[in-house]
Amino acid sequence: MQYAGFWVRAGALLTDCVITVGLHLSSALIFGGGSPGVLCTAVLVYLFYPLFMPLTNLQGTIGKAVFRIRIVSSENGQPITFRQAVIRYFAAWVHIISRLFYLTVAFSEKKQAVHDFAAKTYVIKKT
Repeated sequence: MQYAGFWVRAGALLTDCVITVGLHLSSALIFGGGSPGVLCTAVLVYLFYPLFMPLTNLQGTIGKAVFRIRIVSSENGQPITFRQAVIRYFAAWVHIISRLFYLTVAFSEKKQAVHDFAAKTYVIKKT
């Protein structure tokens, strides 16, 4: 199992940011700023996308798929459970408060961020 390091994970995160912000801005053009359609799109892309995408066959977000990495359980290397996805999701909000915690990926032995430790997950390179 080869763990995904800081830079590849950062690239995946940046890709996801471009995707989500692009969808949000596109919805403002389609539905008009401040409309219920924009609010629904924002909820979908900022709340549901990062929570539920790791539970799909991609085992991560589209950004992770682009960079050929996926999220697995540290207990058995299998796809993560709903419980792990929820723990990982809420622990990831720590990064909203302080991006410094993301640096744990660069310095931990198994390249885990705070939310990976909390949910008992790894991000690995696809083989």
